[in-house]
Amino acid sequence: MTPANHCPRTSALLQGCLDPEPSAANQTDMEQHLSTCPVCAHAVSEHRASHQMLRTRLRSAVLSTPAPLGLETRVRQTLHEASSRTAARRFSGWPAMALALSLLIAFGAGLRWHNGGLRFTPGAQDSYIAAIAPEVAPVMRIGLQQHVHCAVFQKLPSQWPTLEEMANELGPKYADLAPALSSHLPPGFRIATAHLCEYRGRYYTHLAATDGSRLISLLITVRSPREAFEGELRAVATEAGVPLYAAGVQRFRIAGFQTRDHLVYLVSDLPAAENLATLRSLQPGVDQALRRLEI
Repeated sequence: MTPANHCPRTSALLQGCLDPEPSAANQTDMEQHLSTCPVCAHAVSEHRASHQMLRTRLRSAVLSTPAPLGLETRVRQTLHEASSRTAARRFSGWPAMALALSLLIAFGAGLRWHNGGLRFTPGAQDSYIAAIAPEVAPVMRIGLQQHVHCAVFQKLPSQWPTLEEMANELGPKYADLAPALSSHLPPGFRIATAHLCEYRGRYYTHLAATDGSRLISLLITVRSPREAFEGELRAVATEAGVPLYAAGVQRFRIAGFQTRDHLVYLVSDLPAAENLATLRSLQPGVDQALRRLEI
């Protein structure tokens, strides 16, 4: 949206309009606002249409794929085993499972039992990303889509990597990022993976951390001259003189900043304030490391 067509309530309405059990007061307030605000009315209409498209695609996918014998039993067993584990156990695949099961309940489709685990099909993964991506500014989609693709939908390693292993994976240019992130994570979080990855032809430096139920991704990618936060968003804070930007969709919170040649994102399912605070603590070290590369 351009500044002339901006409404500060749009983001909240987009999240609230799909609440399966809104309160009467919230429902009345939303309807009253939509009747007088064409910007929000248009955004909500597109939002509902995209979710309906996703529902249709997922239902079509599951109806065309026979359910394996014993699937229900295995799902119930997996849920029982997961619920009995404590957060101290390293069940790093649970964030992806939790999201998958919540969407299964919502849409009733799109999952297959594959190699001993419940997984979204590649088509369903792409459909989900395509459905939520338009709800944030294009520059924010860059970080959001990679977090969902690589951290949420992919199973994280079962063993915690050492700093040396992470440095080897990241290479000499980005080796300092692992200790920088590790020292500024919220309590209970540890880095589960650090690597270079790719999604739809774009390459990322990606570090993902978990506390057993929640995920945090630090994502860095090379920016093109046309990509800039300030052209699409207003800064919500500054750190060491650098503007910071934030957005959110569904349970995902995104915060970011840019250097001359890079875009940096912190994407998580933390509360918005905690996600931004984590990026603020990380920003000086990450910014310094990237600017050394850009000399």
